Amino acid sequence: MDQLDSLQKKAYQLEKNKAADFQYTENMRFFSKQNPSLYKAFLNYKPKSITLAFDQNGDINLRNASGNFVYPESPEVYAEKQVDHFLKKSHVCRTSFHDPRKNIGGDYVHDEMMQGIIGLYPDIKSKVFPADDKTIQLVIMCGMGTGLHLEKLLNKKEIKNLIIYENNFDALYASLYFVSWSCIAKKVSGALEVVVEEKESEAFDRFKKLFIEIGFFNLSKYYIYYHYENNAMKQFINNFQRQMKKVTYGYGFYDDERVGLSHTIENTHRGYPVSRVSLLQRKDTVDVPVIIIGNGPSLDESINFIKANRERAIIISCGSSFGTLKRLGIKPHIHIEQERPQATYDWLKSSTDEEIRKGVYFFGLNTVHPDCFELFDKGKAFQCLKPNDLGLIYLVSSLQKLENNTLAMADGCNPTVTNFGVSLCTLLGFKKIYLAGVDFGMPDLQTHHSKSSDYYEGTQDQDNEADHVFEQLGSFRVASAKGGEIWTNDIFNVSRLEMERIIKAYNLDVINLGDGARINGTEYGDPSVLTITSCPVDQGKLISATVEKCFYHDGLQYLDKELLKSRLVQNVCKINQLLINCLDRKVENEAEAFQLIENLYKTFVDSKPDQFSRMLMFGGVQYLTSAMASVLAYYEPQQVADVFPRVKYVADKYFNSQIRDIEERFFDLDTYSTVTL
Repeated sequence: MDQLDSLQKKAYQLEKNKAADFQYTENMRFFSKQNPSLYKAFLNYKPKSITLAFDQNGDINLRNASGNFVYPESPEVYAEKQVDHFLKKSHVCRTSFHDPRKNIGGDYVHDEMMQGIIGLYPDIKSKVFPADDKTIQLVIMCGMGTGLHLEKLLNKKEIKNLIIYENNFDALYASLYFVSWSCIAKKVSGALEVVVEEKESEAFDRFKKLFIEIGFFNLSKYYIYYHYENNAMKQFINNFQRQMKKVTYGYGFYDDERVGLSHTIENTHRGYPVSRVSLLQRKDTVDVPVIIIGNGPSLDESINFIKANRERAIIISCGSSFGTLKRLGIKPHIHIEQERPQATYDWLKSSTDEEIRKGVYFFGLNTVHPDCFELFDKGKAFQCLKPNDLGLIYLVSSLQKLENNTLAMADGCNPTVTNFGVSLCTLLGFKKIYLAGVDFGMPDLQTHHSKSSDYYEGTQDQDNEADHVFEQLGSFRVASAKGGEIWTNDIFNVSRLEMERIIKAYNLDVINLGDGARINGTEYGDPSVLTITSCPVDQGKLISATVEKCFYHDGLQYLDKELLKSRLVQNVCKINQLLINCLDRKVENEAEAFQLIENLYKTFVDSKPDQFSRMLMFGGVQYLTSAMASVLAYYEPQQVADVFPRVKYVADKYFNSQIRDIEERFFDLDTYSTVTL
């Protein structure tokens, strides 16, 4: 009898082996046509830590490097139980929008649209629903293994877009023996993306590229499916969600681009030189330290260090820190600004005076209000070029085709002005950097700037909202530079991540004097004991010589403004009418509403706008579609049909307002300000 059981078991395992081998062959045929890069990786692949083996029940299971089976029971049964648990217990992830500038003035088309959309959120925005939607717009699946769980999920739900993230290639390879990838691809009606990356940064780049293709509105409502859950996977998802916030903050929007272009044109016509050469990129370094000064809480502890080393370093004040330094009797050598609105000019004028600005070099992004440049000495104001900007496209189009006729971008100049400070150093060739008051966080939510700053003096309307804004922007705890934790928020965290990228990319030597958020790639230096040992330097002479290498006007031949406007009006009007037509349908349910939003996004992409029109409109389309989908995601699915017409009304109004704005005030300078002069 035992011998018969043994023979039956062997026959059973033989059939299992045949089926697995057949499935592998079919999957390799599928990948050879649909994903040649994965096919090449799978071909002749030898697993390192996860292998196939028969378990005690005679089922093909996965065995890890320790010799243990990955699944404690039949992989089929395990997958069935896991999918049932997901459908009953998982909750939807949502991206919501808020407008911290609400009710404080301004006439931006974007603000009017966002406030209209935001006003449509239901009263209880925090309510969550289990995964009971008939159609799921997006699933991010962490871990593949056998893939049986995915097969069973697709049998129960229609999934529009599916991203599979796996950081162990062995686990993805194993799925070739268990499930049909061609059937999976047929059942996913939208995008199917397989991301197999051990490095988070490379995985994030893949995610970003996909969402540019299918639209970031898909992140307004999505589900995370953990096939297996460990600290590495959880950390990846947490970082992914924060990285995606970094992307959404970088959408840009219509008014930003229009104003940025008008400011760029005015700044160049007024004769302010633009950045043409990046010294660090050509290995032309300046062996003098720089102190970049933000207006964070820790600036107060660095004041004595700044005063003691002023003759040995170049001091760069960033944004509102100039006013703080004036109060403390410190004159910077360089001041920088990055924001477009007129408020930047009003703040700068009210918080400083002509005497302290005299002799100071000024660097602003090309999008900065032209009047800011006028506040500084003639010949000492310069434009740094903002990447991915409509004004940059204008300047690129103005380049004459001459040998070595180039432009240099201010890489990593956003989101905050201290990011621009580090970016400027890469243009000017400075590698040794001290950060003072660059905190990207705060010890408590009310201590968000230096105690010596104007933020606690009530000198502008914006000050009264500071606490409210800092509390609203997703406050959470992160590690501090000296140990322990501090508060940060979404914008500060995005700024920190971007600064870490630039420090690594340019191999900068950075000492952080503040006890703010820990910035990877920097070393903490206690300002009470730290000294700069280099010899005193003539900063003015050094800056002048350096700037001459980087900033000039030669080789630019500007486009005709009115011709550019005429072309944009024609193109934008045509595209906007197509977008309005996309929404001119009645919807019966949530799936149909999301389909119209998707159609709108694809219609814009498929319209193939020229470079100027695309840059002018793209951010606004991203914001609009994302905000529309976000509002709908907070309603019960059966309520969406009633809510959609109100969402559509705001969208139609936005497109029509955009057309009027282009026709009536396309080259107007910005007038937005909350500063009381």
